[in-house]
Parts: sequence; structure tokens; C-alpha cells
Amino acid sequence: MVKSAMMTTAYPLVNADGTPNTDPFQGGAGHIDSTHVLDPGLVYDSGMQDWLGFLNGQGVETGAPQAGTIAARDLNLPSIALGSLVGEVQVKRKLTALVPGMYRPEVNLPGFSVNVEPKALNFAKAGQTREVTVTIRNVSAPVGKFTTGSLTWKGPRTVTSPLAIRPVDAQIAPSFSFGSATGSGSGTMGLVSGSDSPIAVGVQGLAPLSQTAITKTPGTYAPTNDAHNALLQVKVPTGTTFARMGVQAQSTDVDWDMVVYAPNGSGGLTPIQVATASASEFLDLESPRAGTYYVVANLYATPGNGPATASVQAVNFAGDAGNLTVNPNPIVAPNGTATSATLNWTGLSEGSYLSRLSLGSNGIKTWVNVKVGPGSAPAPAGAPQLDLAQVVPAA
Repeated sequence: MVKSAMMTTAYPLVNADGTPNTDPFQGGAGHIDSTHVLDPGLVYDSGMQDWLGFLNGQGVETGAPQAGTIAARDLNLPSIALGSLVGEVQVKRKLTALVPGMYRPEVNLPGFSVNVEPKALNFAKAGQTREVTVTIRNVSAPVGKFTTGSLTWKGPRTVTSPLAIRPVDAQIAPSFSFGSATGSGSGTMGLVSGSDSPIAVGVQGLAPLSQTAITKTPGTYAPTNDAHNALLQVKVPTGTTFARMGVQAQSTDVDWDMVVYAPNGSGGLTPIQVATASASEFLDLESPRAGTYYVVANLYATPGNGPATASVQAVNFAGDAGNLTVNPNPIVAPNGTATSATLNWTGLSEGSYLSRLSLGSNGIKTWVNVKVGPGSAPAPAGAPQLDLAQVVPAA
């Protein structure tokens, strides 16, 4: 409640020329207004139940399933931010009156259609709460960039919430996996269009993927091969446009971490740590420096502290390999419409391959994994060689 009062009664900061700076990425909700913060009239209140529901919705184990789940965008904050809008999205908010009366919404968000329901909130007494639905759709705002604005409720008091919305070219799964008995095959890739304009699909790969299986027990990280860590080395050749190294867990209830020692411009190695709460870890390198990289996979935690298996992976890309096509390309579908494209691959030998697809020009990507032949097939010709190493030089 206090945060809501501070944010919604704030006034804009100013730019160097004295004009108001209403960009929430630069000034948040603005400057605290000490003359109004104690009398906001309306507040967006959130309590323990809301935050437990939000955490449940994020997959965090709270021990409170009775709190239900709340989508991140519907957590009752005094602001609205959507970083990947496609089609039309509805956002829920609840307002509680501290000063009763009739309040009506005003929206300023250039390039978007924003509909607030109900059109007015009538509070008979303080303490009453009303729920509103804000429906947002891109009409003419630039795709891939945040547009900022505000939602203001006017009545006996005035409260304003910052808005920040970024439309994207498409909504798509992080990855797709396919298999074929021979080196030619096809698969279907589903997505939701985020633009009325054609969506061009850029292709990197398919590139041959190397995988080395490891089994470890949880323990302290060390850049070596022991019961808890695996140390491997892999070469990235000159001309590589993109490289990926990672640890792919066999199950999702474990926690692997990774450190990659990458060549630097001084002739040495720079450690890059990748340690999240996810079971698997990956490092993506754009235009990587050629040389030998050292990958350390550490098993951080498992249920019951037992052993776990994963595969250390490496793949190098040198642009479009010409062995994967997307049809149609570009993809044309109205904003918000579910559609699909067919992936066709050809000329592959047995083994696993990886491709990175870019949809549009604003950072929407997905991975395509194609496995040819039996699961036990060795790495295809041209795959980077993953070798066990004894030590990280100068580590």
C-alpha cells in the first residue's frame, strides 16, 4: 500500500531542458510528492496471499498451494509492464479506495489500443475494492521496442501508474526437437504471430553437435575431473559466428552449474560462470574468439544428494549451413494468430544437429534439435571434439 501511494502520486522528473521526463526506465514513477503521498485516494494493495500466489505461478515451492497461482502480469503492482506482447493481452488489477467517490480511467500509450473495464469505479465507502481488466493490443507501435505511457484514475483524487509495453514479432517455444531415421525429414514448428507484417526467419545451422555423458555426485566446485566435477576442452575455430556450450541435465530435479574458461585478448583465459536454479546450463557466445575453451560442469545439488547424469555439449556455427529450410519464409499471419511453419532438413549423417532460428529482427529466437538415426549414434563429422582435460592452464 505504501509503495502504491508513493508511486501513483509522484510527479515527473525533468530533462536537462526542463521538459518532463516520463520514461519509467530513466526515472521510475517519478519524484515522491510529499504533499500527496499520504492522501492518494486509491491504492493498488498486495498482501501475503498475492505474493505467495505469484511465487506459486513462477514454480517456486512455497508450501502454500492454497494461495493459488497468479500470473506475473497480474500481480497487483502500481505499474504495468509487458516485455513480449503478441496479439491482445488482458491484465488484472485491484484498486482499494481510501477516499470514496467516482473514479474514471485515462490512458496515454501511443500506438496501442487500451481498453479499461469497467469504465468507472464507484466506491461508496473507504476500504472497498474493485477489480479492473486492462486489455492491451498493439496498433502501430514499433515492434521490438518499449513504448511507455500511463494509466491515470481521476476522481476525488488522482493516481497515475507507469506503463511500459514492448510488442515482439512472435511468441514461440524455446526449442523444438525432431528425429528422423535418415538424413532427410521434416517437422512442424508452431508459433503465435506478433505482427501483421511478414516475419522473416533467419537460419543458423544445422550444425553438428558434440555430446559427452557424465555422472557425478553433488559437491564443491573445482576446475578438475573428480567425483563432483567434469573438465573438458573444446576448440572454436576461426570463422565461427556463434558457439554454444552447455550441460544438459538428464532430469529436471537436479542443479548443474557450469564455468567456461574462454580465451581473452591477453593470451590467457577468462572464467565465465553460468549458475542458475535451472537443472541445465548453457553459454551462448556471439562471434567468439578462436581458441581452446575449457568447460567445467559441477553438480551442485540433487534430491537426497545422490548421483546424477548429464551431457556436456558443444556446437559451433558458421552461418546458414544450407541443410535446413523454413516454409513459408517469411511467415505471414495476423497479429495474435496461431500459425505454423514446416522445417525440412536434408543431407545429414547419423547424429545430433542444432540450429538457431531468428524470427524477425528484434531478438526472438528458438532452437531446433534434429537427431538422425539411433540415440547411440556418434557425433557427426565436423562436430567440435570434446576431450577430457587434466587442468585449466593458469587457472
